[in-house]
Amino acid sequence: MNVTILLDSFDSCLRRATFHRFRIGNDRIQIEAQGRKATAMNNAVREVLLVEPEPVVSEVTGFRLELLGYRVIRVESAEAAFVKISESTPDLVITDLVLPGLDGIGFIEQLMTAKETSDLKILVLSIDADLSRVQAAYNAGARDFIVVPLHLEVLEEKVSKLLANAPVRNHLAKAKTIDVEPAKAQAPTTN
Repeated sequence: MNVTILLDSFDSCLRRATFHRFRIGNDRIQIEAQGRKATAMNNAVREVLLVEPEPVVSEVTGFRLELLGYRVIRVESAEAAFVKISESTPDLVITDLVLPGLDGIGFIEQLMTAKETSDLKILVLSIDADLSRVQAAYNAGARDFIVVPLHLEVLEEKVSKLLANAPVRNHLAKAKTIDVEPAKAQAPTTN
């Protein structure tokens, strides 16, 4: 027996109301968002770590990913992200470049140099569209980049593409402690 729930959510990025339909069955959750379907198995839910200090961007991005069946953990800094990663390694990390304390480039570099996290998929979500910063993010290890304000359809497509062939991690098992350098506050560069 399926239960159908209709949820009217305000999509602040697109500035229009959208309807989402959830079908909850025995072992699966089906979500319809703007005519697309995403299905997640309860025991194989993808975990996304969202590192975003801006509350509005964090809420809109996290809410959209949750509607698509992802488990989203939100933190505001690289330091808090390292703590969450040590508890459970996510399938995907979405990070801003402008973070309090250690900046996004430094965060990505530390993730890529630590043995336990060097295979993480990283998507950058940032208002900083300066070509040299975008290139620095890719050079540090980011797999993709989205400029804010974003179209949520682009976010959905990029997240889906990054996770398409990746194995689902066991989020119940504790991750090993990762060695990280002390936080180095870095101001964004301006040209």
